[in-house]
Amino acid sequence: MTDDREAFIRHLIARYKAGELGQDHVLQGIADYDALTVTKRMRLYALLSTIAAAVSALASAVAAYFAYLGVHR
Repeated sequence: MTDDREAFIRHLIARYKAGELGQDHVLQGIADYDALTVTKRMRLYALLSTIAAAVSALASAVAAYFAYLGVHR
């Protein structure tokens, strides 16, 4: 993703130097690109945290079951 970001920034700077974009538009373009990148990563992190929570809940249920067996036998 870094290479894509750098290429995108170079493209924005080239358009700025050509007079097609203002400085504010360049900065806004970089901010938008970074926000999109973070949003994509957050989806992955949300999925991974959901899986981790499910595994943790399953481990807790198994531990509770064995504790129950230990007390009632």
